[in-house]
Amino acid sequence: LLFELTNKEVWNKAVEDTIGLKNFFNENRDNYNWKERVSYTTYTAKDTKTASKLKKFLSKGKSNEFLMDKLNKKEEMITSKDTKEEKGANDFVDNLDWTQGSISEEKNLDGSVKLTYVNEILTPRKKELKETRGYVISDFQDFLEAQWIQKLSAKFPIKVDNQVFKSLIK
Repeated sequence: LLFELTNKEVWNKAVEDTIGLKNFFNENRDNYNWKERVSYTTYTAKDTKTASKLKKFLSKGKSNEFLMDKLNKKEEMITSKDTKEEKGANDFVDNLDWTQGSISEEKNLDGSVKLTYVNEILTPRKKELKETRGYVISDFQDFLEAQWIQKLSAKFPIKVDNQVFKSLIK
């Protein structure tokens, strides 16, 4: 019964009440911010020869599409993955050279080479609702639960029967 009531009054309400969620987000927008972030692309080259070609093209500022077309003509020689992460997210990010255009290289045991290219440094800014929806829903649920408990406390004040309370201590 308690689960069903909580589901109705808090959990589902937070997910289904999109207007309430947007209003809650706008009222508490200062709580949802990005720290300084780095946008980088991680390339994995099949071998050192491909990695050196890739590094040369990256230093010339060639686009990701160009790199994929040029280096993956006959077979897949490189793969790429774009990522944005905040400072302090993990040791890898913290150890990157946070300079736009910097390239770090790491050789893998299988002979492949991982290159990390820093695309840009992103300044701190406020998050949009779509970027932090899960956290906002969680905070909105906490808010709704606190409101619900406050309403219940006002409607049904707690009364302690001291005689019964003392009998419990024995």
